Amino acid sequence: MSLQPEFSDKIRRAVIDGEVHFSILDVFALHSDVNNAWRSWKRAEKLLINQGFAITSKSKLFSFMGPRGKKTKSTPVATFNTFLRIAQAVDFKDWEHIRQFMADAAEERIDETARFPESKEYRKLIAEGFTPEEARQWLERRAHGIETRKWVTEVWRKREARGKDFAILTNIISDIVHGKTATVRKRESGLTRRDTMRNYDAATDQFLTALTEMSAGALHEWRDSIGFNELSEDVEDTRPIVDGARPGVLAAFSKKPRRLPSGEKPLIE
Repeated sequence: MSLQPEFSDKIRRAVIDGEVHFSILDVFALHSDVNNAWRSWKRAEKLLINQGFAITSKSKLFSFMGPRGKKTKSTPVATFNTFLRIAQAVDFKDWEHIRQFMADAAEERIDETARFPESKEYRKLIAEGFTPEEARQWLERRAHGIETRKWVTEVWRKREARGKDFAILTNIISDIVHGKTATVRKRESGLTRRDTMRNYDAATDQFLTALTEMSAGALHEWRDSIGFNELSEDVEDTRPIVDGARPGVLAAFSKKPRRLPSGEKPLIE
């Protein structure tokens, strides 16, 4: 199932400042009442404003070309990111999985960024046998990896990755780092739908994953890649880079840190 709203060929789109924008009225005509698309949109817009979302600054007006080659009346358009926010204010039944995905992602994000003793993740690591400093160190490494993941997925989105493209590209990265796709690793580990292997990878693997994602993103930008085929080729081209770096990364991470996150020096055994 795709995690993004359905943008069919019936919905007009335009690239503005390097980002794809979709016609808001076309979306509402397709998913709501076709005869009252404007009224439905204005009702959702008012709700968004009342909730504190600056929709007027997040949407633009754009004049599409008509069938006779003449520009039509300006119509509001918005990016995919803005539509994720709009999804929270509309009652489209076929977008419920979008709303649920965002709720799950928010919960996961709260856990992912936990770095302090009172956090759920910290307590979990301590219970598993980590020392307090090891737990903080691992959470710090994972937090950096999460930021890299957010960055590369945003690059993919801007470069026209759609729907299942994200999962496939993620699987290629996992295969480069681990020799198995993320889908296979998750199934073999018996993880729940909302869990992720990132919660269990060692610091070395976290670093190698971030290296792969950073290298792929850099290639996307350098080559100006657009669309799944070009993006997947770039990701595959990071394989020799990561394989070449792997021995040095393993050796470097085998050494104890000179200083811990607390600023204290580690105990010498």
